[in-house]
Amino acid sequence: MIRVMIVEDEKPILDLMARLAAQHAELEVVGTFTSPVTALDQYPLLLPNAVFLDVEMPRMGGIELAEKLKELNEDLQVVFTTAYPGYAVEAFRVSALDYLLKPVTPAALERVIAKLLKHRVLQAAGRPLSLIQQGPIVRCLGTFETRGADGTLLSWPTRKTEELFAYLLAYPNRLAGKWQLSNLL
Repeated sequence: MIRVMIVEDEKPILDLMARLAAQHAELEVVGTFTSPVTALDQYPLLLPNAVFLDVEMPRMGGIELAEKLKELNEDLQVVFTTAYPGYAVEAFRVSALDYLLKPVTPAALERVIAKLLKHRVLQAAGRPLSLIQQGPIVRCLGTFETRGADGTLLSWPTRKTEELFAYLLAYPNRLAGKWQLSNLL
């Protein structure tokens, strides 16, 4: 069972997220909050394994809240929800597990739950995710870093190339035109 906390400043979206999450036997919703400050205060009492955070909220944004929660528990899995796709690179900076665009669909939530369960199994086995992978290793904790299968650090020709890679990693199997990418980066 994965204990989840949901923080969303818009009550209708919060209620929808809670209903969608409650439909899954693998998830237990331990708290829902419209205030990120209240969620931060309640975190030590609830101790969720994962949090769904809206990126843009008053008084404290989701990225800032994620940073503070990660200070309390570095193993906490963070999933951002937002209507704005431009936050993907920032989400990687705080080691987000995933990034959902609103409106959140059941199919998108299923994808995230599969990732949460996979991470839970690997964590229970005591094996770092990087040891399981067969290909390149991507690390987003602290700074964005990519290593080859042999562990050597990959270098990028430019910072924008690295950002493009991060974007494509965040949105697999999604077509993006050059002008769309140009505007994003």
